[in-house]
Amino acid sequence: MQGFVDMHCHILPAVDDGSRDYEMSCEMMRQAYQTGTRRIIFTPHYKFKYRHTSRGDLVRKLKRMREFAVNELPGMKLHLGTECLYEQDLAAKIEAGEVFTMAKSRYVLIEFLPESEYPYIRNAVYEMERYGYIPIVAHIERYTCMTRKTERAAELKEMGALLQINSASVTGAIGLAVKHSCDRWLKEHVIDFIASDAHNTTTRNPQLDACASLVARKYGSDYMEELFCTNAMEILR
Repeated sequence: MQGFVDMHCHILPAVDDGSRDYEMSCEMMRQAYQTGTRRIIFTPHYKFKYRHTSRGDLVRKLKRMREFAVNELPGMKLHLGTECLYEQDLAAKIEAGEVFTMAKSRYVLIEFLPESEYPYIRNAVYEMERYGYIPIVAHIERYTCMTRKTERAAELKEMGALLQINSASVTGAIGLAVKHSCDRWLKEHVIDFIASDAHNTTTRNPQLDACASLVARKYGSDYMEELFCTNAMEILR
């Protein structure tokens, strides 16, 4: 495996509730690099009712982070995506060029409010696929409708969705109840990606190595490679 791929994080500086400035972003990237990450897809939040950083500013910030990586982090590759709070016209927003897909692919990272009902999530998956996109449901362990009935994850997979969970949820940093849901999904191999969802250098940092070691030990090195590298590389291809 040629390094981890962190496909969900908030490292791009001063665009959302993640990194507050360029210096923090550089330190977060150093942390990621030192613990084995070699490719990152930046996924700033996109919520329709809130003010957004323009596409041009996002591209300029990506360029600056790429310059930093070239100078200090050899082999680190950086890409741009979006974590989209789902609304019914999301596909139209993408078609209009208002929202970035994942690394210019047909994959779209979508999130929901914690209290969202399951039919709403299921309909979102259907609608994104109807427009020709491949939906990745972000941090499914956050949605009460999913943790109350963990078998729903398999149903979303059967519909064609891909599923992501956060590394801190797997290690137990978010609590045992969340960890138990993640354990069940990992045991059943219904998860496609584990990412950091990093927001800072301390409480929500981008270090994936401890979680990867845990997953390899409990669920096998082959599945670990799929979760932390191989599946995300399919996005980049």
